[in-house]
Amino acid sequence: MLNVRRFLPLALFIIGIQFSYSVGAELNLGVNCNSEIDTCLAENAECLSVGDTEQCACQRGYVENQDKSKCLESKDTIGGYCDETVQCDFENSACTADGEQKYCFCNDDYVPDDSFKQCYPKVGTIDKDDCEITKQCPRNAECKSDTNQCSCTEGFVKNFQGTACLDEAKALNDHCSEDIQCAGILSSYCNRVVGECRCISSHIASEDLSTCLTKTNAVGGLCEESPQCVVENSACVAYGDVKYCDCDADFVPDLNSLQKCYPEINTLENDICEVSNQCPSNAECKNHGDAKKCSCKEEFVSNPQGTLCLQVADKIGFICSSSAQCERINGYCFGPFGLEKCRCNQNTSPNLANTFCNPNDLGAPCQESIDCTANWENSECVSGTSGKVCKCVPGYVEINGECLEGIGGACPVNGNCPYENSNCVDNICQCNDGFVGSIDKKSCLKKAEKLNDECQERAQCSNIVSAICNTVVGECRCVSTHVPSLDLSTCLKKVSGLNTPCEQSDQCTTSNAQCLGGLCTCKDNFVQGGNFCLEKIDTLGEGCRISAQCTPANSVCVAEQLICDCETEFVRSENNKTCLPLVDFGEPCLELAQCTLTEGDVTCSSEGKCACDAGNIFAENMCWQRKSLDEQCTKTIQCQLAENSERVHCLDDKCQCKASYIPDKTNNICNTGAHISIAMASLLSSHKADGHFILPASESQRGSAMASIRIFLFVFLASLVVLSRAENIGETCDAAVTPPQCPDNAECKEGEGGPLCECVTGYVSSDNKERCLKVLSNFDDTCEESAQCNTGVLGVTAVCGESGKCTCTEGTVENSAGDKCIQGAVRLGESCSDEPNICNTVENSECNAEDMCACKDSFVASLTGEKCLAVVDGSLGNPCEENSQCNPKIPNTECVDNKCACKINFVGDINAASCLAYAGYGEECKENSQCTAETDGQVSCVLVEGKSICQCKPQNHYITPKCWFDRKLNEQCTDKKECILSDGQSDRVDCIENMCTCTSAYVADFEQNKCNSGVRNSLAIIIFAIAALFLKMC
Repeated sequence: MLNVRRFLPLALFIIGIQFSYSVGAELNLGVNCNSEIDTCLAENAECLSVGDTEQCACQRGYVENQDKSKCLESKDTIGGYCDETVQCDFENSACTADGEQKYCFCNDDYVPDDSFKQCYPKVGTIDKDDCEITKQCPRNAECKSDTNQCSCTEGFVKNFQGTACLDEAKALNDHCSEDIQCAGILSSYCNRVVGECRCISSHIASEDLSTCLTKTNAVGGLCEESPQCVVENSACVAYGDVKYCDCDADFVPDLNSLQKCYPEINTLENDICEVSNQCPSNAECKNHGDAKKCSCKEEFVSNPQGTLCLQVADKIGFICSSSAQCERINGYCFGPFGLEKCRCNQNTSPNLANTFCNPNDLGAPCQESIDCTANWENSECVSGTSGKVCKCVPGYVEINGECLEGIGGACPVNGNCPYENSNCVDNICQCNDGFVGSIDKKSCLKKAEKLNDECQERAQCSNIVSAICNTVVGECRCVSTHVPSLDLSTCLKKVSGLNTPCEQSDQCTTSNAQCLGGLCTCKDNFVQGGNFCLEKIDTLGEGCRISAQCTPANSVCVAEQLICDCETEFVRSENNKTCLPLVDFGEPCLELAQCTLTEGDVTCSSEGKCACDAGNIFAENMCWQRKSLDEQCTKTIQCQLAENSERVHCLDDKCQCKASYIPDKTNNICNTGAHISIAMASLLSSHKADGHFILPASESQRGSAMASIRIFLFVFLASLVVLSRAENIGETCDAAVTPPQCPDNAECKEGEGGPLCECVTGYVSSDNKERCLKVLSNFDDTCEESAQCNTGVLGVTAVCGESGKCTCTEGTVENSAGDKCIQGAVRLGESCSDEPNICNTVENSECNAEDMCACKDSFVASLTGEKCLAVVDGSLGNPCEENSQCNPKIPNTECVDNKCACKINFVGDINAASCLAYAGYGEECKENSQCTAETDGQVSCVLVEGKSICQCKPQNHYITPKCWFDRKLNEQCTDKKECILSDGQSDRVDCIENMCTCTSAYVADFEQNKCNSGVRNSLAIIIFAIAALFLKMC
């Protein structure tokens, strides 16, 4: 039975509550409510149960805004309109403005899924970070379901950092930015200078740009295409089934090195050669003066056409085709065509051995002296330019077919000397007077009597001192150190230098010199300068070497410029022909240039004196432009009044009346106070009667009088202000006024324009001239303005810095003593021996042990030497400005795009701490990255017999030019070279329709992975068929 009394208190409490709400209310979000009677103010809100109570809350599909003032529609799709982020009903999203509208977008580093219901984080590293959808991955990558990681799609490869997928290069010259893009092209790398895939230095591009072929550096090396043959004028030529590099047509190889192809030479002693292999058969490349040419070998001679080398004949009757073959035996080639033989020349006869044709006359060819003495006494067989010939022995000359002693030798038996103009005297053949024996002793030549007489030999000129026979013109001439005398009787020695004795002018070797008074002297219009005759200079400004050249009076040769110019205190005339004296103001002048001692607008007046231009006044050795009251000025002297100019001065860069004077700008005068008193007296006297001041009776007259009095009082009071005002620094003052008119630490001193306020010793004027500031002598002193710092001992380059302390301006530094600003170093390398601190203007530099400004440790000099750059620590990719920052810690690096990177043909190691050289297949390596330049990346650095070399990865094999995947019979392939058989018979297999298949002549054995001979298999089938038939018959 229900116990009513037990629940009575609760019932009363509920009734009370109901009563309290019975009136009803309009409530905000989050406030407790009664769903039966209360109303929630926010649109799309209602009183809902929240735990044990009821509160105003948003309806389903709506959420509270940030200040809980309204309910906003919840957005469950990325890209929906929104006002606040709370509407975006998915993690990692926000309400973001896009133009004038806001939308629910994923946060930065997040992407939406395909349903636009969820935001996934972007994946930063390929093949490493986990993913769920492809949109998380970088561009050109996809999320693999088997690994749940981002991988590059086909045709793309990941970059060095693994943060992006780059286009995979399909051929050489394709664009790239990293080496990995070129990994699919054998022996290539990414040339970052041009941004293209290029072959490494030991390889060259194939003709179709699909791969890099090994360069063949010698003739005879194996090749596939002609570009491999790097020897100039060579090409790849097939010889049977094999291709070799061979020289082009009309070229031959250098047999010593096989690294050059030279043009074939078909003519002898004509074209220049390098090696004998270029020359015709039986010829060799020999030196011919300054060049090498093809010449026949020993025992061979050239045919008349110079195209063949023929063997030299060794006996009479030798079969020949050219007389040149017979010359050695003193014969010639003669006979019917094809039957020519060597025969003896005319006037010769065969010797007993039939190996030489002995001569019948002197000068004929011979082999031994006996061939000559048999016919001519005192003769012998000697070598000449055209072979061996019979000649007289030394001391004898040929005369009429005999060998005689000649001029100066014994007379013939008959006593008659056979020489014209000679006689036999004391059994010696001697020339007659006026004649001299020739060098060959065969004739007597006439002696010359004077220069220019005809001659053949020097002895003919022996009567003329220092003369020789000039065989070119056939006359006696002086030797090069002499000149002919005027009468041609002798040769006079040339004289070097000036003031040396001479007889005639052509003896003087000095240019522009003459012989005058028995001495070599300079010609007119020239002057002596040491051992030279220098031209006189009559125009100022022209080049000179010594002052004596400069002919205008008061001119000298200026050493610095080497031109004629006026001496000090003189100036050039307008025509540059004379030097005019500089003159002072008021002195006589001829030209304006003379008046330059006076500064300003000066002129040489019509009266011929230095004077100021019109409108100027002279003072302090300068012409100043005249200025009136209130006009701009720089000096008081410029300020000129219509009268009493002593009453004006230049103040604040303007002409102003001095204190106690009143300006009258209209008349350009400065009035005294007396003028005011006189004006007042005049005013008062006009209104005085019986000794009393009486205003006029009429209203207008009274008004005029009062106006005059007001004007007077205004002017009078203004003058009192002028007279009593305190002055700034540099302004006029009155030393008698008390208290002083000048600012603190200033005094009234007599100056150029009268008494002026000036700062006392140890103080300097402020910029606004209102104060005197203390001059400072230490860098630690507190300052207000720069004048305090640069006026004293700290130097003119000291300024008041932002810290309120004296400091040095840019480009200057404190000296070591810390009491002065000095000029700093402009660049590295400057001497700092006198002051080490000059190096402080180049940041991170110091004065080194050699007293030169140099970079500190861990810094290197820039190319300009104007700054020190930090050496980059041992990691590739760090920021840099110049190559020198990268090299000290990591060799073979350079600064590319402001980052340290490996040079061309080098690659970074796995730790990005060093640069390793690219290695070809089979070459030594340290890391896999060195090997990636070849073999499509299917290569690695492997330890083989104690040495690490680049080898193909497992399930790969090497066939020039790269590593190929191992593909067995019936497996998919892209190239024949991928197909490999267990017995290595690669010629029996081919890639047909993308499948490794035996060629038509062979039968596949898939189990053994072999291609067997078709004949052997056919025989097996026949035996099998016979056996099956036999069994059936049984």
